This record gives sequence, structure tokens and C-alpha cells, in this order.
Amino acid sequence: MENQAVGEVDGKSERRGPGQTMRKKIAVGVGLVVVVLAVTVVVCDRLTPTEPQLRVGMTKQEVVKLLGHESLGQGEGEFTQDWFLIHADWRGNQQVVIVSYDRQALVTNWTINPRPRTAPPWLDRAAKVVGW
Repeated sequence: MENQAVGEVDGKSERRGPGQTMRKKIAVGVGLVVVVLAVTVVVCDRLTPTEPQLRVGMTKQEVVKLLGHESLGQGEGEFTQDWFLIHADWRGNQQVVIVSYDRQALVTNWTINPRPRTAPPWLDRAAKVVGW
């Protein structure tokens, strides 16, 4: 037993072929990539939806240009409001932005209301392609 070569157990060699070592390296690499992707998805999912770049004193035309579409409705009276639906981002988050204006049609404040998450647009398109 004292004369056993390094890498031998009970007289049997534990040598690994070059294919086994390469397979282990590939498995470790694939495992690391999967872990990095999973962490990225979790972090992105926890991010809050982006808010529009509104500021007090903007004109109604600037708000429409910034949000990219006309409002869902508006109020009447001393202060008016426009409601804008911000369509789903890549994760399916939607928002309704309620913008309030003064008599000169300048922004006085706004409220952002998150809507229930929907299927992201890219996932919806992919599901339609495969027939779901």
C-alpha cells in the first residue's frame, strides 16, 4: 500500500480522460450563466416602472408630446385633468398618469397609478406565433 501511485485507490487508477474534464468545465460554465440570468431577471422584476419626465409648469402640448398620445379624458372647471395610459413596458407594467392643469393650461401636479400587470408585448406576440 505504501507504493501506491498518486491518483490510485486500492490499486485502481482515477485518471480522467480529456472528455470528462471538458464536460465538467462546460457544466460549470452553463451553471454560472443560468445563475447570472436568474439574478438579472429577479433584479429587473424588482425595479419600479419608469416615471414620465413631467415637471410643474409644462404646457398641455408638451405633456402630450412627452407621453406620446392623447389623453383618455379630461375634467372641467377651474382645474382640468388629462388621463394618459402608459402602455405596457417589456415586463408588462402599465400606468395611468393623471395630469392636472391650471387655468393657463400649465401643469400643476400629476399622479401615477400603476395598473395590474399584463403579459409583456413581446411575450404576447410570441404566444400568438406559436398559436396560444
